Amino acid sequence: MCFKRSRNPYFVETQAKPQIQKQGTELQCPECGYVWTYTGKARRRVVCPRCFRSFVHPDFTSPEPEGVEVQCRKCGYRWKYTGAKRDALVTVRCPRCNASNPSPVQADTGVAGEKEQAQAQEG
Repeated sequence: MCFKRSRNPYFVETQAKPQIQKQGTELQCPECGYVWTYTGKARRRVVCPRCFRSFVHPDFTSPEPEGVEVQCRKCGYRWKYTGAKRDALVTVRCPRCNASNPSPVQADTGVAGEKEQAQAQEG
């Protein structure tokens, strides 16, 4: 008995199986132009299954970094600190004068630290 479909007398042609539509996002690789339905969970970096190049997902929007507004005690420069150690500002340095230990600015008064608040109330 021959196992090839074309020569097997018992083989019966059936209807083609319906294509199951995958749920996902249709993406096109910017490098090779390959189009596929992306069903992964990663929403930042996507890898093309054809050329294996990674690119940013088109629907990805980077969130605005949250941070603490701080003020330098030496020069008075203000900036938004978005580093990992927001609670311990001991190791943070001012980007303008390189002084250490800035103080966080309080939202209601706009004045930094307790010493600066006392000076602001006196003056």
